[in-house]
Amino acid sequence: SSSLIAHYTMNSNDPLSPTDPLPIEPDPNQSTPIESQDAGMSQDFIEMTARLPLANHNGRAAPTIEATAASGLVVEDVILNGNDEDGDKKKKQATQNTKKKQQSTLVHIIYLSAAAILGASLRVYLGRFFGGDCEDAADRPQDFLTPASSHICVTSNGRSTQTGGALFRDLPANLLGSFVMGLVSSSKIRIPWLSRDHPIQQDDIFHLMISTGFCGSLTTFASWNTQMVVMMDGTMTKLGSQIMVALFGYLFGFMLPISAFQFGRQLAVLLYTRKHPTNTNNSSNNNTAGDEEIASDEHPKESKCYDNHHPFKLLFLFASLVVIALFVVGYVIYDIQFYQSMVLIIPLAPLGALTRWKLSRYNSPNNRKACTKNFYWFPVGTWTANFLGATCSIACTAVLDRWKLLKGGAADMDPWLNAVLLALAMGFGGSLSTVSSMVKEIVSLAEANPIRAYAYAILTFVSALVISLIVYSTTIRTV
Repeated sequence: SSSLIAHYTMNSNDPLSPTDPLPIEPDPNQSTPIESQDAGMSQDFIEMTARLPLANHNGRAAPTIEATAASGLVVEDVILNGNDEDGDKKKKQATQNTKKKQQSTLVHIIYLSAAAILGASLRVYLGRFFGGDCEDAADRPQDFLTPASSHICVTSNGRSTQTGGALFRDLPANLLGSFVMGLVSSSKIRIPWLSRDHPIQQDDIFHLMISTGFCGSLTTFASWNTQMVVMMDGTMTKLGSQIMVALFGYLFGFMLPISAFQFGRQLAVLLYTRKHPTNTNNSSNNNTAGDEEIASDEHPKESKCYDNHHPFKLLFLFASLVVIALFVVGYVIYDIQFYQSMVLIIPLAPLGALTRWKLSRYNSPNNRKACTKNFYWFPVGTWTANFLGATCSIACTAVLDRWKLLKGGAADMDPWLNAVLLALAMGFGGSLSTVSSMVKEIVSLAEANPIRAYAYAILTFVSALVISLIVYSTTIRTV
């Protein structure tokens, strides 16, 4: 202690340099040389060190340690209390943000599931109406649709003696879904027949319902690919192997939805120009406005918070509940076997749509691994959904057809097992895969780089065809 007093006494007239050590209170839990020499610090030493001036970088004497320590305690207390208050506010804000995110996710799931149920149900009924009920009279469901649908034979399932399997069973649904997708995705004004400041224009949940939920589940790549593979294999078809017909089925199934999508976009332009005539280019002799004109119109700049339960969305929710009730009545009261599968589609179709929605995040290069970022233009999420959906659909179909070969028909199969396999193929696999989103991506890629668009389409078809042929043929042809 005497050496420290001498050091500070010699330099008491000069300010301490920034490098000189400041006297600090020793740690009581740590043994120091000072404690080993003297168990306590003398009162004279404490008073002397308390009066020593602190260094000031401007060369002037600073307040004493005693004064600085007193003010430092106050400042430290304020800082600690302030940090505690800021920490509590941040925790509360984080908790509120988490709750809002959970509520938003739940709302997305509810409305997306409702739209998926409607889309998948409409797909199944369109398949029946345009040709499904025209074939296999023994397996035809007897309900309100049968008297009309049994006489409309536009499409074919490729298994019966009816030719024309290139117009596959789900082609009408794929055309309708692609058309609607083009109608609502041609511009920033998502609903072209409504005003630009209409609340639904900026409602992301509503547009997720229409595009991902309804259109994505209404169109199906899996069921289309499954029918083409069954026709190529020929084991379960009365006309044998139909390779050329199946290849044309792929061609028609690719070109016609693109045409329907483009038609929807052009109709959206027409509706927009009629709704907003002042935004058309009057100086041009062209009567149709391009998508670039619509894209130049921005949403209102002010930020608005819209209700999560707009009547348009509630209408979808109410319609899905009515459909569910009708399916349950058809199976429980009328004991129609067809509605047993439709009841199972109710949970499986939303599950497929939600899985596709989650996979779609990988369409963005920012959500991929470094090894795939070089192919930033490739929609990995949609391709994965179509590949997995096609695999699920063909696997279920292979199991059903294998049972028919072993038992001479599906009559001996447990009704619930048969319904589950059909629901997995049509509900989960059909809704997991999509044609409308794929067509939209192909058109967008073609406008920027046609080679990439063709590469994406070819890889989608070839990969699904190869894996489906392997799964189906090995299951059916194995002795």
